[in-house]
Amino acid sequence: MKIGVTYTNTCGLGEKKLHKLDKPTKDSQFWDLLDTLGHRIKIKGWTKFTGDMLPEGVDTLKDTYYTNWNDVEVLYHIAPWFNDEQHRRLLGNDIIHIIYFDDSVEKFDPQFLTNFSNLAQIFSVVQPIGNRFSVSFYTRGNIPSFEPFTPPTNCILSLEEVRDFVLTRSYNGSHMVFTVPPMNLLHSRPRERTIASLAAKFPKQKK
Repeated sequence: MKIGVTYTNTCGLGEKKLHKLDKPTKDSQFWDLLDTLGHRIKIKGWTKFTGDMLPEGVDTLKDTYYTNWNDVEVLYHIAPWFNDEQHRRLLGNDIIHIIYFDDSVEKFDPQFLTNFSNLAQIFSVVQPIGNRFSVSFYTRGNIPSFEPFTPPTNCILSLEEVRDFVLTRSYNGSHMVFTVPPMNLLHSRPRERTIASLAAKFPKQKK
């Protein structure tokens, strides 16, 4: 599973684009979140799941974060570390996103999500509230609801709780996305072409 991770301290981008957002400061709790979600790795020479990053190509100078969560390999695409091309090629093709909204006062504006590509479908928004974190979830289109559901009031969690809640929602949501159009075509069309190719290669024998 690959997940894009974006940092922002504003929901009003104005003339900015996602790849032009301010970078997190060294003491931002954004880094604490990343350290809880996984562990930092060098992508150069990496032999496990790469999440479309290139261990022997243009991405070799980049660090990223990785974890094995309940036997699911997770590779994070860290937006503040990416250049324009990597934003387009990697984050632009991510279906699942975590957004760290570094503002403990303002309420997150879902309009911010319109800045992401059309492929982006599942969003987890994490916002610091003192030494704990508010978590909210958003989806696009007609994706059916899925567990775990957020409480009817504010969902305030510790970092460890954020990790399990967000990854569970992300994993379950990644499966629900492909049950409805137009995302289901990303699975059905390649499968149809594969079946047609096999049928042509091994035609039915006449009795």
